[in-house]
Amino acid sequence: MKLKTNVKEFYNDISETVRAFFDVDTVELTDEGAELTVIERLSENKTHVQADFNGSIGEYSEEISGKDEIETKRLRKHSAKLATYYALKNATKINLPWGSLTGIRPTKLLRDYNGSKEILNEKYDLPMEKGRLLEKICTVQKPYFVPAENEIDVYIGIPFCKTRCTYCSFSSTDSTKGESLMIPYVKALKEEIVQTAQLIKELNKSVRCLYIGGGTPTALTEPLFEEMLTCASEHFKPTVEFTVEAGRPDTITENKMRLMKKCGVERISINPQSMNEETLKLIGRSHSAEEIYSCFALARKIGFKTINTDLIAGLPGETPEMFFSTLDKVLSLEAENITVHTLALKRGSKLFEQGASFDNAADVQQMVEGAQDVLMNAGYEPYYLYRQKYMTGNFENIGYAKRGHVGVYNIDIMEETTDIFALGCGGTSKRVFREEERLERAFNFKSIYEYIQRIDEATSRKRELFC
Repeated sequence: MKLKTNVKEFYNDISETVRAFFDVDTVELTDEGAELTVIERLSENKTHVQADFNGSIGEYSEEISGKDEIETKRLRKHSAKLATYYALKNATKINLPWGSLTGIRPTKLLRDYNGSKEILNEKYDLPMEKGRLLEKICTVQKPYFVPAENEIDVYIGIPFCKTRCTYCSFSSTDSTKGESLMIPYVKALKEEIVQTAQLIKELNKSVRCLYIGGGTPTALTEPLFEEMLTCASEHFKPTVEFTVEAGRPDTITENKMRLMKKCGVERISINPQSMNEETLKLIGRSHSAEEIYSCFALARKIGFKTINTDLIAGLPGETPEMFFSTLDKVLSLEAENITVHTLALKRGSKLFEQGASFDNAADVQQMVEGAQDVLMNAGYEPYYLYRQKYMTGNFENIGYAKRGHVGVYNIDIMEETTDIFALGCGGTSKRVFREEERLERAFNFKSIYEYIQRIDEATSRKRELFC
């Protein structure tokens, strides 16, 4: 699509709104032949933006008199997005599930407006049912929302998987090809664990949640998994929650499960994404649905308190009937957490490279909304929500939990309330400045080779961020 505008500083925001309506990869800036024209008329007192999409008009205005520079820019950007949104809505007659919102964390916006879903409806065209969903999530989060002043979270990333799923864009290495990297990686990671634990001690911080994810942590060989997990549990003793993404059943063994339990892990993930055999093959999973049942039985036998399972709505070839069959099977396993993701076509994934498109939005809407009804009727509460770019139908990802089984780390990272010390390849540490309502970040190296060779630098970056 071609865009002509005199507010080029808001190009990204306008483009996000366009992509919410249309399956387009890029929005091209042009001076002539534009399908969409967005023009701002700015005075000392007011910003007024008019958007024209092939003759369909959308307009939006904000008063800016007396506002500082930052607030004025925010109001101008809001007007550009809303004018674009209304022009496209009028032209297409499409009612987007989240109205004009394109941000990752709509719960934050609800809190910014003191919990008023009515204001979100008025200012962002947010449907009231979504406002009620956000209200429910904020209520469930409330007991866990603000950590103590000295509490932090620790994330450890393991960048290995047995196979790469077609929808995945994460930085990970095929464990069958990367076994030679596992030994030096775990050695470097243990060094970073020791150095980071020392830094946390110096800062007089307490570990609230310890989360080991990936990739697939259990893709490590049993001896290396034991080395890594023992080191992590000895140096970081979480006061609230210890989670390991056990992930795929083709990487889980009884020895690994017993080791996790011995080290104090109470929350694990066993993630099928689908319980349909053909879908599992299509998305590059090397396990069967039957193995999911076996892993659950083993986890119950060993005695884990909470099991999470991830499902994806909108996988290639899946109908609503297939999705709800998967949901019924997972419910029969009585998982304490069930996270329903909407398929996102991420750059770097095989699906994106193969030119997959969002041609099943109506089916996905039926899956996502139906799952919400089924899970809430079964006693699960929605407790965290986030959205992504390039997501089918502009929907969302929602974590549901039985009472007393919320994933506290999920709340912390999605609501950005807690400092996070991230270890391992590709990790992003975050420091939260609550009073200023801003974040600062420190990034670990994405390349496994670079991470192994420059481990001291990774720790130095965290020291600079938190000291």
